[in-house]
Amino acid sequence: MGDSLLQDLPPSVILHHLYSRGPEDLQSPLQRNKLTPVQYSLWMDSQGEDQIWKGIKSTLDDYAAKVRARGDKEFSPVYSLMLKLGSSSTGNES
Repeated sequence: MGDSLLQDLPPSVILHHLYSRGPEDLQSPLQRNKLTPVQYSLWMDSQGEDQIWKGIKSTLDDYAAKVRARGDKEFSPVYSLMLKLGSSSTGNES
């Protein structure tokens, strides 16, 4: 039953939930772009999953750059999961 529920959700819903499980320096697109929740919701409503993924991917790229700049060698498991889920759901590896 759980699997079928997840399959019915758009990938962006799952990815946005994962921000709440990620490290503090992994900002959501809303935070990164300094939008209000209403502005971000309206933007999401006007976009397809591919465009939303591009916004999410940019926050993942920013997070990876911060980790590397600190000299850390490991990323949060949430980062890896989000990257894998987003790439596979859109058919893009970038």
